[in-house]
Amino acid sequence: MRVMLTTFSLLLLAGGIACAQGKEGLPPGSRSLSQTVRMLEQRQIRPISVALNGRQWRVEGTDGKESVQLEVDPRTGKILSREKIPDLDPVEGSLPLSRIIRELEKANPGPIIRVRYRKKRWVIETRSGKTTTEIQLSADSGELLMGRDEK
Repeated sequence: MRVMLTTFSLLLLAGGIACAQGKEGLPPGSRSLSQTVRMLEQRQIRPISVALNGRQWRVEGTDGKESVQLEVDPRTGKILSREKIPDLDPVEGSLPLSRIIRELEKANPGPIIRVRYRKKRWVIETRSGKTTTEIQLSADSGELLMGRDEK
């Protein structure tokens, strides 16, 4: 995880990725995404995809028995709705998503608006103003694999 932070910090300095102070789109008093994901992990829900949907988090993951889609209140972490969805591909050998997000939040690349698992990578999108930045991290080590800005 230290490798990821060092590499990502260098990317921030060298690439000039803009950082935002606010939580764009989230209601005032919202928990950090890492706290929300950690609460879900403690409930035995393994998130595979998280996206900002209006002013709530839409989470797709597994609960050990089935694949589910959840709407989660960003202030309380309360699950507002839950529905069964077609089976998702399992995430195997990954660091806990809450840990990866927490370390990324410390590096402060801007508010996280989307996280998804793809081919042994966590693909994370952040937004600052009109710039969206996509960051790809190794699921098993948290090491930075790629970062790029999109307008």
